[in-house]
Amino acid sequence: MATKFSLSLPVEKAFPTVVKNGVGEAFSIDTNYRTALKIMRLYGDEDVMEDHKLALLLNWFYLNETPPDVMEAIHLMNAFIRNAGDEDEEIRRMTPQFDYEFDSEEIYVSFISDYQIDLYETEYMHWHKFQMLLVNLSMDSPFQRKIQLRFADLKGLKGEQHSKAVRAKRRVQIPQKFTREEEAAIKNILEQLK
Repeated sequence: MATKFSLSLPVEKAFPTVVKNGVGEAFSIDTNYRTALKIMRLYGDEDVMEDHKLALLLNWFYLNETPPDVMEAIHLMNAFIRNAGDEDEEIRRMTPQFDYEFDSEEIYVSFISDYQIDLYETEYMHWHKFQMLLVNLSMDSPFQRKIQLRFADLKGLKGEQHSKAVRAKRRVQIPQKFTREEEAAIKNILEQLK
């Protein structure tokens, strides 16, 4: 279980640059936020074959050598990216509040407005630092406003005001992602309904 962030921790514990396997061997990793985002994007890419995807993921994440146990190597990578120890992980998996790709424009603009950090001009930022800054963006930031709208309760609205709010809320919903098999099944059902 990962240690919660504390300013009393030494920097290598607060922002680790290695992961350790079950026997305590340390493996150097790429901790840049861009690498973590690239890894998450590749996970969802169905155009890349699984064997090739696995090789890319491990190659991007581990700098020098990969743990000998591939399953453990994947587990360590996922734990780092998830920031293991996050108590709300199960809840977030069931109802994701945001999507790094779909909400990337609002994330980018919010980092500029809240922190004066242009993510494209930033060569390096530790993934855990990026996550801390992201979840602590101000409630007035474009990113937080989009999330607020996504989960807004529209019960008290009536008429045109309700219709506008429903349309706005629909525009900010995270698109549902289907596997190729699911898409084929949906297409089949729709064709049968014609």
